[in-house]
Amino acid sequence: MAARIVDVEARTVTVLEAASEVFAQRGYTAATIEEIAQLAGIGKGTTYEYFRSKQDLFLAVVEYDWQRMVQSIDARVESTDGQAVERLEALTAAVMRSYQELQKLHPAAMEFMVSSGATDACAQVMACVRGGLAVLRARAAEIIASGIRRGELRADLVPEDLGTALVGSLDGLLLQAKSDPSMDPERVWRTFLGVIGRGMAAERE
Repeated sequence: MAARIVDVEARTVTVLEAASEVFAQRGYTAATIEEIAQLAGIGKGTTYEYFRSKQDLFLAVVEYDWQRMVQSIDARVESTDGQAVERLEALTAAVMRSYQELQKLHPAAMEFMVSSGATDACAQVMACVRGGLAVLRARAAEIIASGIRRGELRADLVPEDLGTALVGSLDGLLLQAKSDPSMDPERVWRTFLGVIGRGMAAERE
């Protein structure tokens, strides 16, 4: 009887997705490897073949969720034709939806950093967040730069600065919305981006 071939990459993704769900629902401390393994459809011991500890697994989940967020955003922007402002709208709409999904893991991340007592582990979480935000800023800057090259946006704009400001504004808006459920962040953002878009537009002769 031939040995069963295991797709390591697919199995790893299955474990990460199961872990993301369990951590989001149960928090970091209450979540167990047993629960994660059961949801992933594998044995507890098999989980340790992929991740040495719950701490390592959580760090991998944080990185995986950010990567998945960026991939989703890139796919949305690449499928959007039109001018730079329309592509910025697609980018920020995708960021908003993905970011809200990512926030499900936020309580577990806060708990992890408080309870782990490992400075290196906390630094890894923050590095992952910084890296993800840097990618989002770069994507926004690329769209603005392309708009300048095509004559759609003003030539005096600084893409990197505007990309940073847009992502920072969106991050702040989502933070406000989290503390005030009555706020409609998508409506507020559409209004804000409309004003920004008109201010960036190149003058027509």
